[in-house]
Amino acid sequence: MVKGVEELLARIESIRRELNEQALHDSLPSPTMLEKSRELDRLLNVYQAVKTGARLTQS
Repeated sequence: MVKGVEELLARIESIRRELNEQALHDSLPSPTMLEKSRELDRLLNVYQAVKTGARLTQS
């Protein structure tokens, strides 16, 4: 499980960096930024569920 959590955190950090970089270049949220933001939200929800032992529901 630790390796999975480490990979999840690495992916979260990667998406966060990509969003920050894109924000420097785009004045308004682009479709790509919105997609990355949704992906980051999803990954953060997964991480929170892993840390708390909660179950995720599909929405």
